[in-house]
Formats: sequence, C-alpha cells, structure tokens
Amino acid sequence: KKWKASFDKNLEDNPSFLEDELEKKFSQMVQCFSAPPAPAFHSVQTDTPTGECDESDSLQEAVQNASLIIGLHADGATEDIVDAAIRYNKPFVVVPCCVFPN
Repeated sequence: KKWKASFDKNLEDNPSFLEDELEKKFSQMVQCFSAPPAPAFHSVQTDTPTGECDESDSLQEAVQNASLIIGLHADGATEDIVDAAIRYNKPFVVVPCCVFPN
C-alpha cells in the first residue's frame, strides 16, 4: 500500500506523472524504411514526430543504454536487432511475425 500512496501523491503533485515515468523508462525507436541498413547503428535515420526522416544518434544511444532489446514483428529488422544485441552485449528477444506450425 506504500507504493499506492506514493503513486497517488506523485500523481497529485504532477498530473502527467505516469506519462512522464513511462516516457523515461520505455521508448519505441522507429527507423525509416528509406534508411540504409544499420547493423552498426551509426548515424541512422529515425522517424521524427512529424513523420520526416532525420539523422539521429538517439537510436545508437538507446541501444547502448538498453537493458534488453525486444523486436516484435520486426520482419526485415530482425538481423539488425540480433547484430546490435551481440555488438553491445545486450540480452534480446525477437518475436517473429506469422509463425505457422509445420
């Protein structure tokens, strides 16, 4: 119940507390399809909030600071996820798309 009281107090002090905490702890990095393959994650293009591609080091920084790399339905990015995890010595999980038992 202490966590609930603490959470309620933080929410009372800052109505966007939950969103702020989630944004600090979780992020989704989206790479533009027009970007070149980036297994090394050097200066890749990432989607901006306006939907434009922009040169950014935020993806490399996110990978370096991540405690786990997750790929959900990663399709063509699957190999890059594995390569980045190996390069930065990070645990990873890839959940493929369209798995059929045969």
